[in-house]
Amino acid sequence: MFPLLEARENNPTMGGYEFGEWSTYSNQFHPGLDFNAGSGGDGDLGMALVAVCRMELRAYEETTRGYGKHQWWEIMEGPHVGSWVHYCHANNFIWGTNDIGKSVNRGEKIGECGKSGGQQFVHLHFEVKKEKPQNWGYWGGGLSKDQMLATYTDPLGFCKNYDDYVPSEEQKGEYDMLSDAEKALVNTVRELNFIGNAESVIRLMAGLNANETSVESWINEIGALKSQLAPAQETESDHSGDHPETEYEKQQVIGGR
Repeated sequence: MFPLLEARENNPTMGGYEFGEWSTYSNQFHPGLDFNAGSGGDGDLGMALVAVCRMELRAYEETTRGYGKHQWWEIMEGPHVGSWVHYCHANNFIWGTNDIGKSVNRGEKIGECGKSGGQQFVHLHFEVKKEKPQNWGYWGGGLSKDQMLATYTDPLGFCKNYDDYVPSEEQKGEYDMLSDAEKALVNTVRELNFIGNAESVIRLMAGLNANETSVESWINEIGALKSQLAPAQETESDHSGDHPETEYEKQQVIGGR
């Protein structure tokens, strides 16, 4: 599973910068990987950004150049526990500054792919930093190759490690404990943006024979469920404003070259 859900297994970058590749655009090594999907160019606009494993939101920022709408999440389980992942250039995120500490599980949607930060093409710039970044605008592109490899993990290796990772029963989150049919309901509820922690909604559906094809109309028609979901709906917050320009913003990396 890739953080850009629809990225292709055999060609996840589609011409975007690879991890550790020398960038002729910025004249430095690329500390992340540019995931692309769809038909290329802006074909992946709005495609789902997802959690590769259980993680918690630590920071959300928005800049007019460089990273654009970006978030840092701390990895909470598995082979890279304690690492920090960085989702950049998003079109939007489901959770913002009021949701710091939010926990999500593997496969859970966190936002949509975009080209915020003045990027030429839509893509997900994704980094896996081994330790907490020095600041939320941190850009490691000026490091030597050896320094970069000591600071970051190859995103493709990171994703493969979590494809192979099987948590113990004690480590499993609520989402992992659901049946496939229940997971289908959870994903449908999340796609409707009614609630982030959709597992609890499944309890309300128990015994009602709901499925992923009926749940949308069911949610829209059952007033009682809508009223229970309303307090949990996310409120859009205004993250606009001036931000100091980071080194990354000065040396933009463009995916889908």
